[in-house]
Amino acid sequence: MTVSASKPRHEWFQTNSTVTLTIFKRGLSSESDVTASYEDNFLTVSSPDGEIFAGQLAHPVDKAHFSLHVTPRKVELQMPKLAGDHWDRLLQDETAPKVRLGPITDVAKWDKMEKEVLEEEKNEKDDGDTGMTKAMQALYASCDADAQRAMMKSYVESGGTVLNMNWEEVSKKKVEVSPPDGMEFKKYGR
Repeated sequence: MTVSASKPRHEWFQTNSTVTLTIFKRGLSSESDVTASYEDNFLTVSSPDGEIFAGQLAHPVDKAHFSLHVTPRKVELQMPKLAGDHWDRLLQDETAPKVRLGPITDVAKWDKMEKEVLEEEKNEKDDGDTGMTKAMQALYASCDADAQRAMMKSYVESGGTVLNMNWEEVSKKKVEVSPPDGMEFKKYGR
């Protein structure tokens, strides 16, 4: 993993057949925002802001079968290996990583990291599952005890397909499963 002032942080991992490079770059929305070029074992990944990764790979990869995936927080480039050997390092000029033994005990670093993550979560856009989860948590927290009880009972008894906030209605009978239109509920055995 390399960190510099001008280029975003990156990580990599490998399987027997591929090497995956993850570049932590915010603000990109689609694959069209990123280009990856590979020539003579030198990989360059660029965005509209400029070069976000460049380096001489330690081993050759199959340029014709690169797979690029972009999310709002990162860029993932999957590169098939030409040979199925294990890579000790991603870049040719890197030294093999040193293995740290034992836990990280510097509490101040963990506290600082926790504050940064919490601040980041507070400032991130509420979209998709994250937004729905936050909305449901806010709704649950703003309800009285009867409504919370009704929400929990209806959600659990219906297998997550019904959410009812009326305790008078929910307390009298079992809440039936009600999947969305076009869907079928299947109960799995234990």
